[in-house]
Amino acid sequence: MRPAPPGRRAARPRARGTPLAAAGRAESLELLPGWLQARGGCLRWQAPQGESRGLPLRELSWNHTTLHWRAQQQGWTYLQMLLPQPEAPCLAALSERWGDDLLWHLEAVRQQGRARLAALPLLRWQGEAPLAALMQQARQLGAVIFNPHAITVEDGGLGAIDADQVAAKAAYDPGGLLNPGKLRGWLERQRQQPQP
Repeated sequence: MRPAPPGRRAARPRARGTPLAAAGRAESLELLPGWLQARGGCLRWQAPQGESRGLPLRELSWNHTTLHWRAQQQGWTYLQMLLPQPEAPCLAALSERWGDDLLWHLEAVRQQGRARLAALPLLRWQGEAPLAALMQQARQLGAVIFNPHAITVEDGGLGAIDADQVAAKAAYDPGGLLNPGKLRGWLERQRQQPQP
């Protein structure tokens, strides 16, 4: 490998396989090397919290990766989705159709006590029609879409007013000052309240 020009970092050789970033208690991380080896993987780097190099691990989680990518690469957008179980057929079908125009970021979450995979895929922006086609295909495959391109929470994925969300907004933002117009249920609540 050639040395990097002055002022630039040297390129690192690309790792093969799928990277896994994990945060956990020190005693649970002791099991990680053996667990990875049993699955054909290896531990490339590990550090205690606060002693990491570069960005902290939290900057590689949830929506942070999409924000970092979009800050460096113009012409990309993203979606949020809960994948159907089993996940592999959905991932394979979407990857086959969209190829390099779709980059995956997967996260393990719990939904009603069950482990699930959520995705924040990055999509090369090619217009509203391809975005709509991707969302339609994902829904047909059983994914639940949370569309960050929608104005209201309900239109982004819930599809219906959630009384718990409206109650939480009333408790934490009684004046409706934060993100006005983003919660349709809040707007309905305001219309129903008598005006002084």
